[in-house]
Amino acid sequence: MAVIQITLPNPVNVSLQAKTATVASSSSYITDKGSWDLVYFTKIDVTGKQVGGVVKLGECIAVVTGATTYTIDVQTTGTEILPVSGDYVFFGKNTEVETSGVSGYYSEIEMVNDSAKQSELFAVSSQITLSSK
Repeated sequence: MAVIQITLPNPVNVSLQAKTATVASSSSYITDKGSWDLVYFTKIDVTGKQVGGVVKLGECIAVVTGATTYTIDVQTTGTEILPVSGDYVFFGKNTEVETSGVSGYYSEIEMVNDSAKQSELFAVSSQITLSSK
């Protein structure tokens, strides 16, 4: 595993979450399981158009905001093509840990109108994920 540092000229989106990491040595990280984001990039030509596909760099392990610079540390396998100045760098939520919804086989809800006025319920929806089969 390799760690690369990407320096950006503009502030990093506040939604970017770094993986919790403890530095074990200068070249490796010990991590716990938690919520983190994946960093991607795509090549951009001189006309501003995308060239080629999207490249997954790896897991965001640190976001550092300085006075005039902003950096993202990314843990990679070390075999990826790296971004250069002018490429479009972005992130996405890790679908392995960024899931939502109720887990299980049974769910119950009670809705109560405690107002003295009559109300109309427009819609009710849910998202339930089976926890095991």
